[in-house]
Amino acid sequence: MSCSFKIDPALPGEFAGLALGDYASIEQDEPFALSTQIELRDAVGISQVYLLIREWVSGGEYVGQATRLVELTPEATPTLVVRAGRSTGHVVQPALALRRPQGTAAEGTITIRKLIFGSLYQHPDWLTG
Repeated sequence: MSCSFKIDPALPGEFAGLALGDYASIEQDEPFALSTQIELRDAVGISQVYLLIREWVSGGEYVGQATRLVELTPEATPTLVVRAGRSTGHVVQPALALRRPQGTAAEGTITIRKLIFGSLYQHPDWLTG
C-alpha cells in the first residue's frame, strides 16, 4: 500500500498521523504486535517516522501508546512494536506518526508492506516464524 501526503505548514504541532487499520479489542496484559516494512520516498520536511499501537477505552478516552522509531534506510527494513493491554474492555489501533518541525510544510510518499497486527496470544507462531 502506498499513499502520498502533504502536510500544511499551518497544521499545529509537530506530528501528523495515519491510521493503519481498524480498532481491535484487547484484554488486560494481552500483548498486541504491529510489524511492517516502511519506505519513505521523495520526502521533504519529515524528520522522523514512528510506528504506534494506540490504546483507548472503548468508546472513550485515550489511554496511551507503544512507540517505535522507524529506521529510514534505502531498503524498507522491518519494524516491530508491542503493547500489552492496560485493562479489559479497551481497544487498540495501529498507526503511523510523521514528525516535522512545527510550521514547516512536508510531503512525500510512504509505502507500507507486510503489515501484521494482532494478538500474540492468538498468533504465537509470529514469534517463532
